[in-house]
Amino acid sequence: MKKPILFILLIAAIFTSCSSDDDSSISENTKSNLIGKWQWTASTINGEDISLDKCDIMNTLDFKANDVITSTTFSTITVVNNGQTTTTCEQESLESGEWSLSENNIITKFGNESSSVKILELTSTSVKFEETEEYKDQAGNTVKDTYTDTYKKI
Repeated sequence: MKKPILFILLIAAIFTSCSSDDDSSISENTKSNLIGKWQWTASTINGEDISLDKCDIMNTLDFKANDVITSTTFSTITVVNNGQTTTTCEQESLESGEWSLSENNIITKFGNESSSVKILELTSTSVKFEETEEYKDQAGNTVKDTYTDTYKKI
């Protein structure tokens, strides 16, 4: 009699311990899912990882409900004084602009510059964007670079 009870308890334990972690996934790219402050955590260009330094990962995007976006960027400042090198992070810019969502694309406008990025992934804790840039190289050839940037919600 103990064997069926143990078997039932084992099956129950398996089903409850294997619950999905998908509750952090968001099935819709809606404005309300993007609202909040996001910190840059990873980046690639054409699939190759780009190394971010301690100042890069301080960069943030803040999507507000009133269609305002704030971008804060930091840069590395290196000072050599009496043979001692000191590296610090300083805020490089703080810009406010407008943002909107059209299907899977976020359109931003900072001053006279507009851009669009595609949302590749969106969860309650992270978002991944993709942007393709097309330009002419020195030889006049058309070059396409694809950037992906990952942010975590803070």
